[in-house]
Amino acid sequence: MSLTGVFGQIIGAIVGLYVANSIPGWHIPVITNAYLLYLPYANMAIIGTCIVKILMHLSPWYRLQQVCEGVSQIIAIFSLYMLLTIHPFDFSAIGKPEINDLLLFAFTIAIIALFLAFLVTCFRMLRGKPT
Repeated sequence: MSLTGVFGQIIGAIVGLYVANSIPGWHIPVITNAYLLYLPYANMAIIGTCIVKILMHLSPWYRLQQVCEGVSQIIAIFSLYMLLTIHPFDFSAIGKPEINDLLLFAFTIAIIALFLAFLVTCFRMLRGKPT
């Protein structure tokens, strides 16, 4: 049980929520109005990940920790998928449209990597031994 990890997750979630919700007021030219469509998913991902990570820090059982880690990875996959689907960034506003394609590719690679990490977490949970 790690209380410093719990407090770190809470502080990180508060900062993350503040930044995610205040970005529309910053008037950054690459962030489109579609960001407001993505914002509820970002908020759910931040809060959900915070809750799951707190449960992971407080759990004394290895398998429950692995289940929490898997849920955290599923939340991240969903959040990245919604970011890929909604795509609230447009770099053609600053004359760099090739960055849009690069971001789509990077988000796709990140989703694949998170899925592989999820499979590893499932294997560790089923095996039941800490490594």
